[in-house]
Amino acid sequence: MEVVDMLGDIARSRAAALGASHVTVGETQLVTALALIQLEERERAEQELDLATATFSGGQDGAEGPDVERLRLVEMAQVMLRALG
Repeated sequence: MEVVDMLGDIARSRAAALGASHVTVGETQLVTALALIQLEERERAEQELDLATATFSGGQDGAEGPDVERLRLVEMAQVMLRALG
């Protein structure tokens, strides 16, 4: 779980420096979710995917609209999560 803790630190640092809605924060949330899926931490993975979805749905700082490509990656991760059972 050390990697998940490190990714959480990265997400918090990016949010503090760039704002919570910045795309790089969402990317870190997605990567954290993928790590949690591999660790079979379903509930926490789902929470991170929800955060990433919210970030990518508004675009960077809400100005650009949804980031369709990154939302597709989140959808693929959700499929992986559901495959765990």
